Amino acid sequence: TAIVFSLISLIIASIVFSVAITVAITRPLRKIVEKINYITETTDLESRVETNAKDEIGVLANDFNQMIDAIQLALNSNPITKLPGNNSVANRIKRALQKNEKVCVIYADLDNFKAYNDKYGFAKGDEVILFTCHVLKEAIASIQCDNSFVGHIGGDDFVVLAPTDQVQLVADEIIQRFDKGIVQFYSSEDAQNGYIQSINRQGQKQTFPLM
Repeated sequence: TAIVFSLISLIIASIVFSVAITVAITRPLRKIVEKINYITETTDLESRVETNAKDEIGVLANDFNQMIDAIQLALNSNPITKLPGNNSVANRIKRALQKNEKVCVIYADLDNFKAYNDKYGFAKGDEVILFTCHVLKEAIASIQCDNSFVGHIGGDDFVVLAPTDQVQLVADEIIQRFDKGIVQFYSSEDAQNGYIQSINRQGQKQTFPLM
């Protein structure tokens, strides 16, 4: 009788354990499946899987969230610089506000860019935009900023998030690198003069300083 009772207890314990394991696995997996279906139906790329699992299920959920982040970034990135675009910039600033991060926002655009485009053409203008992208990223890297972000709103408008205690260093580094490198995009005559002749918005010839 004792042996039979022990066997029955062992069977019951095995069943309970199996059910518990099954529930522990299927619930997180169901969350992931439901989230996949939701994103497929709504194309809401802001949605994420929330789980506290630290096992393989947690790794799977984390990988899924990272995949959605990568898709969102690819869809929203600027075609020239490949930097995060408007939506990513807005989401990054929103997240900084929600978490009360000690960061500052640098809004950067290029003075006299339109005049340069008008004289040198859009292809050369795109080279300047790409150069500016590299300047921003290199400035962040040289200051070794943690929790930084570089985004491209469009045209010659960029956004940089940098820690509050390093933002002035970043801004100074950006200006120094840009001023040093921008002359390479001008003819030797224009670079030496320090200005170009182009047409302003009123259709009149005007002198414009280097960007």
